[in-house]
Amino acid sequence: MGQNPAPRRAPIPAAALYVHIPFCKAKCGYCDFFSVPLPPDAAVPDEYVAAVCGDIARQRGNLRAVETLYLGGGTPSLLSPRQLGRIVAAVRAQCGLADGAEITLEANPADITGSFLSAAADAGVNRLSVGVQSFSREALRTAHRTLQNGMTPAAPPAGTPDALDSLFGTLSRSWRGTVSADLIAGLPGETAASFRGGLTRLIGARPHHISLYALALEDGTPLCRAVRSGAVRFSEEDADDMWLAGRDMIEAAGYGQYEVSNFALTGYECRHNQAYWRLDSYIGAGAGAVGTVFFADGTGLRHTRPADVAAYIRSAGGASGGDERLGLGTALFECLMLGFRTHEGVFARAFTERFGVPLAERIGADGGAFMRWEREGRAERDGDRYRLTREGLLFLNRFLAELA
Repeated sequence: MGQNPAPRRAPIPAAALYVHIPFCKAKCGYCDFFSVPLPPDAAVPDEYVAAVCGDIARQRGNLRAVETLYLGGGTPSLLSPRQLGRIVAAVRAQCGLADGAEITLEANPADITGSFLSAAADAGVNRLSVGVQSFSREALRTAHRTLQNGMTPAAPPAGTPDALDSLFGTLSRSWRGTVSADLIAGLPGETAASFRGGLTRLIGARPHHISLYALALEDGTPLCRAVRSGAVRFSEEDADDMWLAGRDMIEAAGYGQYEVSNFALTGYECRHNQAYWRLDSYIGAGAGAVGTVFFADGTGLRHTRPADVAAYIRSAGGASGGDERLGLGTALFECLMLGFRTHEGVFARAFTERFGVPLAERIGADGGAFMRWEREGRAERDGDRYRLTREGLLFLNRFLAELA
């Protein structure tokens, strides 16, 4: 009689939870995330919030006390105070919130009022991620970026520098938590001068954290189609130049670049994103959400919820969009891909303990890719830690291609 196969090792419980709120007033032209524009004057359905709470309950076996809760979208700031409180309460009830948990809410600038901030604080939110994207009205109009009541910024005050200055004034007076702001370099309609002027205003507002992205045209988005048809002009070179200038300005203002696109004042790094970059287990709840649970043997299981709001609601959050098993090789490469995005880099001892392979051997530290980059000043080692330099991060994709 044959032996029973050895059981899979127990999953490593997640302390990071992502909740996807896919609704928005209007979809931005550059966005390829799953989102659903709401009809005029419509609200986030209570049935969707109930499904999210059911989803969290179903996955509590893979959750320990949550250390980072991130509500992304879409536009999570469209949640009513009651809905927001219900989701956070469900997390507390199902798995608990760790002391000092980071609770992040993405917010559209137009939604941020004194009453909104009070409701967010009452729910336990302590970090706002504000989607500024640009201070240029022309760039926002071209990108169909919605700022006020579902309307694109065709007239003052929406999308004007003064309106965004007023927003940060409101935050300074009424918000005691962390503020993070997103900015995109290279939006069509943005000039080098308008970009620098907007970033100067943003730095002057002194948010704790800034995410700076160079615009990438994603297949299938309206902006990508408009550029390819010639209706809108876009220069990748200009976007990269703006990003480089922006990086230098942000660093000169005292922010540290701790990941390719993320800069923070000391102590204000986004802990939730760090869980991704360190390849920790994380749970995703909500239509279109993705989560990954890792096992002690280095393998993983990635689950995806269906990108279909109606199906998600009908299943009360139980529908699966598909599971993907991550073999050791796939998980190992993801660890390198994500780890080398960060200033922290990859730690040799932890890597070997997790995957059973010496890091130096895998990355060519003693006669391969890493050593070549080290000789060129684009990589460095510091004791147990291996990372790319500030210059090397600019060529991250090339480095990863060599590792692959």
